[in-house]
Amino acid sequence: MRCLLPARVRSWLLVAKSAVVRRTRLLCLRTPQRSPPWRAAGVVLSVGLLGAAPPDYEQVRAGDAAWDDKERRTAREHWEKAAASPHPAVAAMAELRLLQISGTSGLITHGIRIEKQRLRCPVKEPWCLLAEVDRQFFLGRVGMPHERQLGLSYLAQLEQSPSLSNDPLLRAAVEQRRAWIGTAEEPGTPPKTGPGTWTIGISPLGATGLGGGAAMNIYHPDVGLRGGRLSVGVGATNRGTLRGSFSYNAPGRVWWHTGVRAARYERVVLSTESRSSTESWGTLTAEVGPGLRKQWGAFWLGPALLRDAGETTTPQTGVGLELWARARWGPTRSSLRLLAAAGNYQIATGTGHVTLMSPTSRSLVRLSVAPTVASPEAPVWRIPGWGGGVVLKHGSWESLRHPVLSGISGEVRSPKLGRFQGAVYGEGALGDRPVAGAGAALMVGLPPSPQNALRLDVAWGSLGLGISTGWSRSF
Repeated sequence: MRCLLPARVRSWLLVAKSAVVRRTRLLCLRTPQRSPPWRAAGVVLSVGLLGAAPPDYEQVRAGDAAWDDKERRTAREHWEKAAASPHPAVAAMAELRLLQISGTSGLITHGIRIEKQRLRCPVKEPWCLLAEVDRQFFLGRVGMPHERQLGLSYLAQLEQSPSLSNDPLLRAAVEQRRAWIGTAEEPGTPPKTGPGTWTIGISPLGATGLGGGAAMNIYHPDVGLRGGRLSVGVGATNRGTLRGSFSYNAPGRVWWHTGVRAARYERVVLSTESRSSTESWGTLTAEVGPGLRKQWGAFWLGPALLRDAGETTTPQTGVGLELWARARWGPTRSSLRLLAAAGNYQIATGTGHVTLMSPTSRSLVRLSVAPTVASPEAPVWRIPGWGGGVVLKHGSWESLRHPVLSGISGEVRSPKLGRFQGAVYGEGALGDRPVAGAGAALMVGLPPSPQNALRLDVAWGSLGLGISTGWSRSF
């Protein structure tokens, strides 16, 4: 349809439309863009929280006090409340402390939350800087990479901060961290680590004579945060060795022990003072009994069931009594296991160790003895054997077997380099003949419980070359 308006009128309308559009655009440019009220309030709240003494920090302090009193369940309750704090520094401090009791999975879950809180917490704020000090301290306690010198640097900055004079709570917190960490020249007095937390890991498993393979281990030294100890392990090697174990020690001064160990060995050379043979066999040991804990150590006593099945022999069963004990006096540690059983065969055997440690735990000497009296029908594998990672490191697995074994081992460990630590050692024993050897080891600490480690040993001596690897330190 053609427009019926005159050309002059149409031109006036176009000019007016352009003016309106330009005016509208100008007004939009001049009108300030206002943020939503909730966003401005959030900024004010965040700045206020970071600049003020956080009230939720009392939950962190209460948790620390409960931890010092060995009330770990109460400590967890306080730290979980603090972890929900809107103050990012307090939340980060709580998450860091929860790493001590949250096991392997806690390294991931709490680790993510810690990093999220750090993004919200500028280091220029004193409480956020204090959280960074805690980060270096608590990561070290669970065996994670950390920088102690960086923590000391942050702590020195806080001690020079003018905020300390206006914030008594912050001043007390800084003084507490200084007592924990110490100085570059002298270590501090940190709070006790407690029994540790649970670990799940896959480790190498092997020894000369058994082959190589892998094992899965679950270790919980503080079940329910009450002191119960759980250990479960399964493993296999390429030469047909299968192993499984379960052990649980209930908490309390009077406690209960339950344990089961089962294994299957294929084509393993067993040597005694009179002969050597290649054997395949399976073995089972089950034990249960009450125990008692004292300040110096613990022991339990109870019935034990032994079951053995060789490749060419009928299954044999023995029932008896077993005693296990451990003690510690200053730098001296000792352990003892006694077993007496009768059935298809009779056997009375024991193994004892006494370990002397230096104050730094970097040098050790261990004395060991294993006497045995057994009937001729007893399976040869029930007579204690050393070598290949069992007491002695050099030689094939249990290649030194005799009714009476005695030995001595000495080890010197290097300073830790991160999670790594090396060691050299010498060892000697007397069975049907005297033997001696020496070797070196590499240990890798496993977070979140640095007490656990993977260890690889290479040793040489009278029994030949021995290579062994597995979970945890040797002694």
